Amino acid sequence: MDRGHENIHLIIDPGQVFFLKFILEGYDNLFMLSTLDREKGLVRIAFPPSEEEDLHDILKSLKDKLRAYEIIKS
Repeated sequence: MDRGHENIHLIIDPGQVFFLKFILEGYDNLFMLSTLDREKGLVRIAFPPSEEEDLHDILKSLKDKLRAYEIIKS
């Protein structure tokens, strides 16, 4: 990934992977979602460190829709 980006890994409802990708694309490419395991709902989000709080706010607001996500910072 580009220098200056951080990554988090999420485990979400597999049926919501495309929904989350669609939502994050609306933020002018600040957040880049990659699917690591579609069946398990494992995704990686790359983001600039300055946007970490905004990303957590977005994920918190979508928590019910994503159904019990787990954040694993890397």
